Amino acid sequence: ISGMGIETLELYKEVDRVGRKMPLADAWRQVVWEILIEYRRLRHEAGTRYDWYDLATAVRTTLALDSRQRRYRHIVIDEGQDLSPEAVRSLVEACDADGSVTFFGDYHQMIYGQGMSWRSCGLRIQRVERFSDNYRNTAAIARLAIATSRMPAMVGDAQDLVEPRQPTAAGPRPTLVCCTDEFQEIETASAQAKDFAQNGTVAVLARTWADAQRACEGLPVRRLHSDLAVWDATPGIYCGAYHSAKGLEFDAVIMPFCGSRHMPHPERIAAFGVDGAAARETRLMYVGITRARSELLLTYSGQITPLLPADDSLYARLTP
Repeated sequence: ISGMGIETLELYKEVDRVGRKMPLADAWRQVVWEILIEYRRLRHEAGTRYDWYDLATAVRTTLALDSRQRRYRHIVIDEGQDLSPEAVRSLVEACDADGSVTFFGDYHQMIYGQGMSWRSCGLRIQRVERFSDNYRNTAAIARLAIATSRMPAMVGDAQDLVEPRQPTAAGPRPTLVCCTDEFQEIETASAQAKDFAQNGTVAVLARTWADAQRACEGLPVRRLHSDLAVWDATPGIYCGAYHSAKGLEFDAVIMPFCGSRHMPHPERIAAFGVDGAAARETRLMYVGITRARSELLLTYSGQITPLLPADDSLYARLTP
């Protein structure tokens, strides 16, 4: 509610829910609104004026009262799909009236549940450029990424989605390994990580940091985290969750635990339902897949996740 800039119950009752197939009746919206008001009261009593989601509205309110010349003439927003509409609006209003705001966004990678498009921000758009050439992945990896982007769960504003053009660089098909159990998945991921790391950078990526750590146990790893200040491009193993790999690329990527027990994550299903969880988790898998420049290995045990395309021609299937 705060991230969308909804300031009254009446407006909240009018807006469409984004990313949910089931509408929310007015009576339930009334309950949600009352919870929001009580939360803000408790927060205020605790001495906290803002949380992350309403900071942008506070900035907009302050800027509206500030008649001084804006300090920024040109603002460039990267990974804009992860910002709320209010955050984007606050940045636009921080820009000089004679300046410009450039917004870059990939809606296939919208992994933080903002459910927004730049159209929903109410901006005056002068020009739209669509970047569709893929300069990172081989053709085989790009085919899997494109197929993943076409999965039913990848919902969004169709006007804003740009399907990447398939590159021409050759390479092996992504390898899909069916293991007997998770212990075998860990053994496979560990052995392949050590092999790939002899000649390049390799990332072991999982849905959670704990799962990534399990797959990397005993390996000399470089941890992916939000405060990563130095990038080491020499051969070696990086380890982290899908979220932490966003914006990065590696010669090889290993994605263990691609079974239905892990993807979609049970906590996401409990929070958002099957369809809502699938929409969010498929985007995470898309992020993981597209981090790989030349080699991609996925493992699973039990039933494979329904979030991956079922087309056998996309994979080289193996059993250890």
